[in-house]
Amino acid sequence: MEKHNSGKNARILIVDDIVSNIQVLANMLSPHGYEIEFSTNGIEALDWLNQEPFDLVLLDIMMPEMDGYEVCTKLKENPNTSDIPVIFITAKTDQESIQKGFKVGAVDYILKPYHESELLERVKTHITLQTQKKELITSNQAKDRLFSIIAHDLKNPMSNIFGFIKLMHDNYDQLEDEKKKKYIGYLYESSSQNLELLEELLEWSRTQTKSKPIKPISFRLSKVVKEAINSTINDAIQKNIIIKEELEYEDTIIADFNMIKTVIRNLIGNAIKFTESGGSITISSSIDDEVVQLNVTDTGVGISKNKIDQLFNIENKISTPGTNNEKGTGLGLILCKEFIEQHNGKIWVESELNKGSKFSFNLKVNGPNG
Repeated sequence: MEKHNSGKNARILIVDDIVSNIQVLANMLSPHGYEIEFSTNGIEALDWLNQEPFDLVLLDIMMPEMDGYEVCTKLKENPNTSDIPVIFITAKTDQESIQKGFKVGAVDYILKPYHESELLERVKTHITLQTQKKELITSNQAKDRLFSIIAHDLKNPMSNIFGFIKLMHDNYDQLEDEKKKKYIGYLYESSSQNLELLEELLEWSRTQTKSKPIKPISFRLSKVVKEAINSTINDAIQKNIIIKEELEYEDTIIADFNMIKTVIRNLIGNAIKFTESGGSITISSSIDDEVVQLNVTDTGVGISKNKIDQLFNIENKISTPGTNNEKGTGLGLILCKEFIEQHNGKIWVESELNKGSKFSFNLKVNGPNG
């Protein structure tokens, strides 16, 4: 197997036992930005397709050991590879062969000799269709996850609110003032939890539907850090936690101010939540090759290795009570990841149990496309 790398993500596997045929196809497709890989037999191709992701297979029919029909049949029988589109490229021009090609699962059938322009357009069409299909699946999965969160996470606090309201309604005159005050406190806590969850769900859903576009502006990093600290300082004071700034780089960056403020505020809020009273949080920054890195480091309880991989994944949304039993939605870090990735940046965490955590993200100083 040989590989021709190109600038785009679309990966095409050419399967043909004649190397010269592969070279012709590769020479046509490579200049258009596709990543071209090839195999000279069906068994090898099936093994590779089962291990690595591909967007399209260009498959010859007349091959030794295993012909193209059998390769395509096995491809479609395997749940891991059944969604990969296959185009037969062959000299078999009879109607029976063409019908058999579509019957075993091919999306197209190109006859040799073919015109380069026609082949390129057909490949482009099927790559586009495959991309759109993946985007649709992702979108539907996001909606399913959203509905699941709404059904599960909103139901519990709403049930609590309803329960306490009913209790007070049915027994108001018999309840002592202290009990009334206690129940109102429960109502306030459940309502606040619901409001926070709804706000973060709305933010997250906007990122999924692309209705919250980035609005890059120029601002000083130190300004957004200070505003994020100011919005969380009361919680830190209540737990006697010191927040320190150690910004090696504090000058201008180009980014969406509100998104970056939300990210930093969430990271500081998480650090406060999981740091014991009397601990500290340090916000630091550095710059390397026009990429700024910001870190939020705490002296908190740390995170186990098996949980780190789940932190930024909506499918594994987890919410753990803080050191003072503070509640959370489990969506904050997921929002952080969405916002940083919209800036073409990266977010990650390093942590050790009982020693603390360090959350970091990076951004291009000159903007997402800078």
